[in-house]
Amino acid sequence: MPVRRPAAEEIIARGHFREVGSPRAYELASGYLAECLTNHRSCPKPIKDTRLPTRVIDCLDPKRPRLFVSHNERASYVALSYVWGGKQPHRMTTANINAYTTEGIDLALIPQTIREAIEVTSK
Repeated sequence: MPVRRPAAEEIIARGHFREVGSPRAYELASGYLAECLTNHRSCPKPIKDTRLPTRVIDCLDPKRPRLFVSHNERASYVALSYVWGGKQPHRMTTANINAYTTEGIDLALIPQTIREAIEVTSK
């Protein structure tokens, strides 16, 4: 039996938009999200006060993201589904976790996809 995806009924084909990262792109994305949250009854709504995962990246300052270690705090968050591939040249360890929480994470160590996700989340 096929899986029912209620949100798929709300997706409307649009033309290509090539100004990725522009103020207009963020304005459009924000508008589409607001439209979905307000007008699409079948789209699942975000939970505004849910238990955070153990570790999340604080994206308030996209130039200096930092690791936030949750202790059962509740808040809103977004998640990125991402396949890292093989062994990564840099990753969080017990040796660098304190630096990640206090000093932040060096953007040069983060793959471009993750840097872009941090930027989008911040905006």
